[in-house]
Amino acid sequence: MLKNPGILPIRRMKGGRGMYSEFIRIQPEDLRPDTIIGFDIYVAGPSNKCTLYRTKDLAFTEGDRKKLILSVWKKFFIRSEDEKEYSAYLENNLKNIINNRMVPIERKAKLLYKVSTNLIKDLMEKPESHDAIMRSKNIIESTIAYLLQSESSFLTFLKITAHDYLTYTHSVNVCTYSIA
Repeated sequence: MLKNPGILPIRRMKGGRGMYSEFIRIQPEDLRPDTIIGFDIYVAGPSNKCTLYRTKDLAFTEGDRKKLILSVWKKFFIRSEDEKEYSAYLENNLKNIINNRMVPIERKAKLLYKVSTNLIKDLMEKPESHDAIMRSKNIIESTIAYLLQSESSFLTFLKITAHDYLTYTHSVNVCTYSIA
């Protein structure tokens, strides 16, 4: 079981100028149209070298999303140092992802779990954080919306729960059981 199921494992690949950097694979289906994504997207070529595909400051459109999904490149990455921005992007767009019928229920579960785990971790590190407490409202609403989508939602969510039993992943698991 992946420690952080919303994001695939980190891989060391050649980045710009032949330097090795750590990259995290992402799914283009997770990107919402009409947003500024806030992180650069890379593609991996046949030589396992990552090449910049799209810069973080450009508006991301539905056409861009479709191009990524239909692209001959099937593996998209962000640099590991952009993981925090990617996680914030997912959290800010969580309601849209959960309500999107085109996103598979399994993918929704993984993203919801990832975002929830990150929030709990932030709350554990800074319990007095007003921002983290306010962020929890969005995640709780999204969790309830996800669980009410179908009878299989809860079971799908249970399948991806981590077995590393860190305090913050345990908190997410308890919350899910309580809501269900």
